[in-house]
Amino acid sequence: MHQYATSFMCYTLRLVAHCLLPVLLLGIWASPSMGQMEYRAQLTAKKVGTWKNASANALPLPMPFAKARWLEKVDQDSIADLLLLKVELVYTRYQESDAFSQSQLNRQRLRAFQKTLPTQWANPLVEWAMVEQTGATDKATAQGLFHGFVLHFRAPHSAASTTSELAFLRAFRDDLLKYSSETPPDLSVVGGTRMYNDTNISGIKQRWDDRVGYVYDTVYTVRKMAYKPQVKRTAADSGLYVALSEAVTWKNNAVVCDVTGSMSRYTAQMLEWVRYTGKQAKVDYYLFFNDGNNKPTVRKKLGSTGGLYGTKVTDFNTIFETIAKAMKRGNGGDGPENDMEALLEAQTVCTSCQHLILIADNDAPVRDLELLPQLRLPVHVFACGNRKGINPEYLDIVRKTGGSLHAGNEIIENLHELTNGDEIKVGDWRFQVVAGHFQRQY
Repeated sequence: MHQYATSFMCYTLRLVAHCLLPVLLLGIWASPSMGQMEYRAQLTAKKVGTWKNASANALPLPMPFAKARWLEKVDQDSIADLLLLKVELVYTRYQESDAFSQSQLNRQRLRAFQKTLPTQWANPLVEWAMVEQTGATDKATAQGLFHGFVLHFRAPHSAASTTSELAFLRAFRDDLLKYSSETPPDLSVVGGTRMYNDTNISGIKQRWDDRVGYVYDTVYTVRKMAYKPQVKRTAADSGLYVALSEAVTWKNNAVVCDVTGSMSRYTAQMLEWVRYTGKQAKVDYYLFFNDGNNKPTVRKKLGSTGGLYGTKVTDFNTIFETIAKAMKRGNGGDGPENDMEALLEAQTVCTSCQHLILIADNDAPVRDLELLPQLRLPVHVFACGNRKGINPEYLDIVRKTGGSLHAGNEIIENLHELTNGDEIKVGDWRFQVVAGHFQRQY
């Protein structure tokens, strides 16, 4: 039913449309979109006596007390290389005049950030927060406190961190090899049980039919899988393992997997899936990418960034060694990843493949999204690390290729049916198609 509208569905929905459809739309899409500026300006501030930077992975961008200008020149190029996770606006509650408006000053500072760092401002995956300092009782004290923005970023990866992640994966591989690939261990024994109760939520779109009047079609579907995750064997969540095990029913697949820094826990789950269900999954090709073999950002050219390692030999040990080779050669370095280049390589090399399975770092921007029109196979995106909401670039990839999105316990399909102005709710966030691309609504 999620692929097309049956006559039964159309006639049934016509009968209940006047009472059911308004309720569905109100529950899913009724919240007004206030825009990024208002959404961030209205955040409830966390109160502290005096803000202190306690993180090595934080970059303060100071502003003067009660002013909305930078105290120092902002190095936009170096910030562009960071994978930004969170931005805090820090200010002081103390004021000398009742006419002073802190909310107005906050907006002025936010506009300064937007003008100076437009890419970081527009990134929907960055968490924003307000911090209000309450420790100042006079102007001199207030002037001595920090004011401005604090950028929190993912810790840079190094040869040492890669060695540590590889050691983890080798130990995990050895653990997997203790069990027969034909009889995966009982999840209830190793830390969890799975309960699959699919719940379908359908997006409905009205159209006119000259024969019967208004009809309501299913445009896209969101299927929810309820499960208790296995946590013991991966030393992390098992959401990816569960999603791959249940969702991959296509034939002649190419698996394209990001193995840059911080992806090792998801790589472990992918390995577990390969070990126990790889044969049933009918994978013809595996490709692992590291975004350029540690090239500096200035040398990463569109479509030829490199760092791609593929194998048509699909036995477990060969797959693992291909992963290890890709990880040793590079760990990403900067924030964006060359997902499109990797997908296009798999599409070209694997002539038998009919589907592309992308295991992606949801937190990382897609470096080369402009290559998307060259993809001709459906891409099924498994988004890893989506606690802050799905990266809308992956919604674009799924919509343009007619694939599917797998995020948490949701499976989103038929996005290619959405047109400009249509909206969808994924997790806790709404997205609208604007000028051919998904945008998060605030």
